[in-house]
Amino acid sequence: MASKGFGSKKNVGSKKVKQAPPGWTQVGRTSDLVENKPIKAVDLGRNAVVLVRSGEEFFCTDAKSTAYQFPLVDANLVEVEGKPAIECPLDGTVYDLRTGKVLEWCPKNNVIRAFLGKLKEKEKPVKLQTYPLSLGEDGEIYVKL
Repeated sequence: MASKGFGSKKNVGSKKVKQAPPGWTQVGRTSDLVENKPIKAVDLGRNAVVLVRSGEEFFCTDAKSTAYQFPLVDANLVEVEGKPAIECPLDGTVYDLRTGKVLEWCPKNNVIRAFLGKLKEKEKPVKLQTYPLSLGEDGEIYVKL
């Protein structure tokens, strides 16, 4: 989930924090997410998440897709109706990065995805868990799990 009020975007007037707010965990730095590798997996022990950079926005979601529990670290960043989204490389499910809402559930757009989509066609789409994210003054990324 993109940060609200703590600075999900750079240089847009959002407040940045000097240290982790109570209940928030530092999970990385903005410099960890570069243009050619904008997604990073983070193992937090009981939780695994991915940090995602789309332009100047930063997001945090569960590390696996909801359809087949496939790792999202190698997912494709896409834009759907002007909104940043992530596409699972295995089954093609597309999630809105801001809300986790499923924008496309297991599309049958190639041979493998046709098979996987057939297996899931009677199931309701499952939203991807997103987490509040805050940026520190020096590029730290904090997440509230």
